[in-house]
Amino acid sequence: MFVTSLIFAIALSIFLFKFLPLWITTYLESKFQYLKENYFVFNLIDGGLKMFMFLAYIWVLSLMPSFKRIFEYHGAEHKSIFTYENKLALDTKNAKKQSRFHPRCGTSFILIVFVISIMVYTVLPKQEDFLKNLTVRIGFLPLIAGISYEYLKISAKYSKNIIVKGIVTPGLWFQRLTTREPNTKQLEVGLKSLKEALIMENKNSKKL
Repeated sequence: MFVTSLIFAIALSIFLFKFLPLWITTYLESKFQYLKENYFVFNLIDGGLKMFMFLAYIWVLSLMPSFKRIFEYHGAEHKSIFTYENKLALDTKNAKKQSRFHPRCGTSFILIVFVISIMVYTVLPKQEDFLKNLTVRIGFLPLIAGISYEYLKISAKYSKNIIVKGIVTPGLWFQRLTTREPNTKQLEVGLKSLKEALIMENKNSKKL
């Protein structure tokens, strides 16, 4: 069951965020000569469509009660991490005061992936055939994800820098969709999970 769900999720993601945006952009290219002559604009439209579809997808999910709870737990996770990073006691009193928007969130990571993909795809030679173009783009996803991850690590290191703050801000705005303010019980779960993770990390470090 898990494998089937995983395959379906991957297939749906590729269709919504790779196949469909590229197909629409390719169609527009056939109608507008300017897109044929400007590959950067082609990729900009492709990236913009991905972003729009992802936002719409998250917005639809946020309307479902079960996902609303997931987003509340997501907020609890961020508050718990901030409590730890600020070297405060891991209790709900301290966690409630923290922000639910974290610069190293996976939501911000996705936004970075979209932006970096535009730059990487512009450098790559364009394939005339749609399916070849799609295959090349899917093939370069691991590289784009790697670059995005390293960028996220660097942005965390220089989080006080004004330029870095400006770059990560859209990702924080993005989290208004993927996080909600958690209640006390949810914060307790987030803090308990973090404590267990820290215990496991300490055990593994001692083994090394």
